Amino acid sequence: MNTSDDLDLDLSLTSMRDPDITLLITQNQALASELAQCQADKDFVWSLWKKLQVSNPDVTEAISLVTQREKERSENKDRKVLEIIQVKDDRIEELQDIVTKQAEEISDALSKKVEFTEKNSRLQMENDRLQSQVRKLEIQQAFELDCPPFTPCEHVEEFSGDTGHKIQFISK
Repeated sequence: MNTSDDLDLDLSLTSMRDPDITLLITQNQALASELAQCQADKDFVWSLWKKLQVSNPDVTEAISLVTQREKERSENKDRKVLEIIQVKDDRIEELQDIVTKQAEEISDALSKKVEFTEKNSRLQMENDRLQSQVRKLEIQQAFELDCPPFTPCEHVEEFSGDTGHKIQFISK
């Protein structure tokens, strides 16, 4: 039974339950990384100090070691910066894809709105035309009920519909 694995399992289960523990674990990992870096720096300085303690130290080699060490540290920092930039670039690309998709959806929705508005306008005109025709037919039917065919009527009335046609109605 490995207690390290058990501890990792317990920490991962606990971290799912408590955000404070997750924060502490993240801070612990950052401190462990910083400690490892400090230990590497200590080892380097100790090694450099030993080389300089000899009777005829090679200053050129010491400077070369320090320069190499600084170059490595600079490259590590650059690599971390590039990783961060890459993550941000990926996120920007992801967001641009989302914006593009949403713009397409908006364009499609506006296109459908225009189509529906035009169709609604055509249907409204057809509805108005049919309602006018119904009114004419209702008037004609009312007239026919009041004055049956072949019956003399006393009054002539003209009706002009939406189409401009005149209809004459004869009533008693």
